[in-house]
Amino acid sequence: MSQIFDRETVKSKIKALIEGELSIAIESDDQDLVGTDTIDSYTMMLLISFIGKEFKVELDMEKMDFDAFGSINTIADLVTRRR
Repeated sequence: MSQIFDRETVKSKIKALIEGELSIAIESDDQDLVGTDTIDSYTMMLLISFIGKEFKVELDMEKMDFDAFGSINTIADLVTRRR
């Protein structure tokens, strides 16, 4: 049975990964993560892997819109749209 995650739970889990596991401070859910080089390509791959495992969301790298990783809010939108 697939687990349903609401947007706030998704945001919380993504933020916990970035802050806890990757030791990157997130000041707000709208903080620009990509444009400010807060996350790099390696971190992006970790996020994609985490999203796949944690939320059972498959992200197609060839069709990926990397702007979706611009902030905690846009990542949460991406995950909740794919569920």
